[in-house]
Amino acid sequence: LDYMRSGMVKVSAVDEKVLLLAEFLGVERLVSAAKIRWLVNMGRGPSLSEDCSDEDIVAAFDREYGGISEAIGAGFFRYFLKMNDEAQKEFSEIRGIDFPDGGRVYKVREFIDREDPIENECCSVAAKNVMSAKGYEKIKSISSIHQLFSRRKHIHLLSRSDSVFMPYYKDQESRKKKVLNQFAFFLYNHEDKLTTVLAPPELSHDESVRSNPFGVAIIQPVHECWDVMHGFQYQKDTTNVHANLHGVEGVKEDFHIPHFI
Repeated sequence: LDYMRSGMVKVSAVDEKVLLLAEFLGVERLVSAAKIRWLVNMGRGPSLSEDCSDEDIVAAFDREYGGISEAIGAGFFRYFLKMNDEAQKEFSEIRGIDFPDGGRVYKVREFIDREDPIENECCSVAAKNVMSAKGYEKIKSISSIHQLFSRRKHIHLLSRSDSVFMPYYKDQESRKKKVLNQFAFFLYNHEDKLTTVLAPPELSHDESVRSNPFGVAIIQPVHECWDVMHGFQYQKDTTNVHANLHGVEGVKEDFHIPHFI
């Protein structure tokens, strides 16, 4: 009844009977959201891309668990309430490839249930931001230009059912452990004047940049308090400046970099 009145329901108010009744009555939005939440919490089964539809997630749940009544019958209801501690992992890497002219491109490779990895090329700041946005955490540095990452399977779909299920205290505990870090390069000229910031794509005014997960927002001119305004913390790093900016258009090279965060 709470769902019928408001379109949302507390996770703590949902039990096996509620889900079985929703399935029996054909309350599609509630049933779909329940399957999405359930699959994410289980953290097992087929891999799904960031741009998959809700229908794709529901279909994956049905293929893996047979439907709500079957999942409940198999004893999986507890994972509707809280995340499975034995979720599968997905892995990725960032590897820098140097060019003879001193430039460098970064290859982002995701190893997700496929014969060949998903591979993209970009600059350093884009590589770091896309890994964070996709829910990956660094697990090992092979070298300064080669890092390995992993994520809980389906963690990137975590927010898909938020429009139906009100936050649950166990959800909040899980999300506190998944802090989204973003990175930006702060470019200063030789007079120590901040001239450019290379930032996450969602900070761009250009829709073609915002819609590209591997995009870079080029902020020019830059307010002197831009870092504070957008929550970035300053950390100086002037190593491999030109190599790290290889492939970024629209940036003049009269600078040094106290860089990033």
